[in-house]
Amino acid sequence: MSESYTSPTELASEEPVAPSRKSWKVLLPLVILALPIVVLWGYGEEEGKAPLNTLAAEPELVDPVEEGPTDEEYRQLLVGSWEMERNGRRFITLHADGTAEMTVELASKWSLLFGKQLQFNIEWAIEEGVLTMITTGGEPKGKVELLTSMYGAERVQPIKILDKTTLRLPDDDPDGEDHIWTRVEP
Repeated sequence: MSESYTSPTELASEEPVAPSRKSWKVLLPLVILALPIVVLWGYGEEEGKAPLNTLAAEPELVDPVEEGPTDEEYRQLLVGSWEMERNGRRFITLHADGTAEMTVELASKWSLLFGKQLQFNIEWAIEEGVLTMITTGGEPKGKVELLTSMYGAERVQPIKILDKTTLRLPDDDPDGEDHIWTRVEP
């Protein structure tokens, strides 16, 4: 018995033959059985993606995210007197009612422009860990108005660090140094 050779070109030109009913009865159960096995073994994994079989794995236990202080805790810690050295000495007293007074003793070059001492009246609030201070007035009035017209009357700063002794706020200039306030004992 001689077998004839069929070239790939001849095979491609032939009409496709549909599988018979008998072959479907054998193939269909095999496909149904094989599908879960293929999925469980991670068939079709792409580079950089987790294999499919890890989807059924138990989740990893992680430590709960430690939440920061609440705004009320920040308010309680902020109330009191603080000092900072920056272009001279600054003293601020924050009151529980949301008001504050700040005294600034200016360094030499700044004192030539604005005087040796400035007094600011401030309203403050804390929301979602962000401290907002608004200058509402001060003395000498003309110098305080000049400063607020140059630099603005409002400061909005996220609290970086706040504990019983230290308050750290970012500078308005991204390249500037943080404002580090130290609590003053009454």
